[in-house]
Amino acid sequence: EALNGGDDGFEWFGGTVNARNIVSVGAQDDSLDWTFGWTGMVQFAVVQQRADGSGVGDRAIEADNNETDFSLTPRSAPMFQNVTFIGDPDPTFSGSTQGIELRRGTAGQFRNFIVQGFKNNGLRITDQATYDQYTSNALDLQGFIFFNNKNGDNLAGTTLTALESEGLAAQKILNQVDPQLANPFSKTAPDLRPAAASPALNAANVAPKFSDSFFVTANYVGAFDSTNDWMAGWTSFASPAQ
Repeated sequence: EALNGGDDGFEWFGGTVNARNIVSVGAQDDSLDWTFGWTGMVQFAVVQQRADGSGVGDRAIEADNNETDFSLTPRSAPMFQNVTFIGDPDPTFSGSTQGIELRRGTAGQFRNFIVQGFKNNGLRITDQATYDQYTSNALDLQGFIFFNNKNGDNLAGTTLTALESEGLAAQKILNQVDPQLANPFSKTAPDLRPAAASPALNAANVAPKFSDSFFVTANYVGAFDSTNDWMAGWTSFASPAQ
């Protein structure tokens, strides 16, 4: 767990490191950030962004290939599966701006994400080099549930317009429904498990598991099923003021 850090929660500068069961709470910048050709794998990741006094918060993901050469190799191309991102929709504060920003030529495979409660887009893809990765399927997004980002306008603007203008299959990332999480916005004891009737547990919304042996079977969207809270007993959600 990374708790109330003064910059990013977790950041990868190249390499191949893998991670499982990671939690970023109250990061003052981005929660998950990568650049310089990172190609690791992540399963079961949680972000809780905060926009109040514990930090301004920025994006849940800020992803780059390389800021000086968007096509430099090795190219950033991580694999993520079973992720829950919770923003801070409180309009009193300006932080927790965006769910996911994929830019500067990053590739990557992303499956079974819940992205909820960010003040701006749930997902934004920028830079032609990044769209080129999407076109070639080197950047692939499946099994996403977006809810109540940008006042319900989850993918409007740069993302959806740009994808559709290039004739790309934007609909494969669009599933804008309430994931019915138990208590996602608590600042002290959030419960991110979906209700029994949640679309996150509907097999029709679940993207298939990656074949790499690193990934375990988890037939649901997001980081949790309806029963097992794997954060219990070892994580903290205390704010700096506490």
